[in-house]
Amino acid sequence: MLTLLTGDFMKASRYRHLIGIDVGFANTGIVVFDTKSKKFVYSATVTTKQDKKRSTVVDIYQRIHETMSVLYRLTKQFPTSHIVAEMPTGGGQGAIPLRAMAAATGAIAAFMSCQNLTLNMVTPTQTKRLVKPKGKVSKEEVQEYVEERLSRFDFFYSSDTKAIKEHIADAAAALLACPITAKYFK
Repeated sequence: MLTLLTGDFMKASRYRHLIGIDVGFANTGIVVFDTKSKKFVYSATVTTKQDKKRSTVVDIYQRIHETMSVLYRLTKQFPTSHIVAEMPTGGGQGAIPLRAMAAATGAIAAFMSCQNLTLNMVTPTQTKRLVKPKGKVSKEEVQEYVEERLSRFDFFYSSDTKAIKEHIADAAAALLACPITAKYFK
């Protein structure tokens, strides 16, 4: 886990919300946990659509802008002490997908820095190791683990769509994989 301490870390602990993010380009999963009520209060997947009429660079910028706008509204609606993001470590096939994921990852880090927020980053491997220490772990296994582990905290999906659920589950798993935030789910 990597922590970027851009704000006053001790001051930030006064806030009551934890935000988990599954960083993506086309789909970014986000969950918000209220530490006072011990319940999840928000879950969604921000889905952006490619516009083939725009140039690649303009399309990447527009899609990142859509996701950052949602994140900005959420950080104002739910003052936070910790944001944990599952950051991609690869997976793109070709230059354009890799550029898009690099831009999404950079945008999240830059947004947190500009907002003076603390960002804790975990890898997809770290979240999968929650389910099984070694070997392959499917998206469904991560979902099952999250649902079982977080059911007493009113964990919910904003939609029953499979693609939406997998990103929300990954965002929640990021909160479980980060030692700083995992303590809230014991």
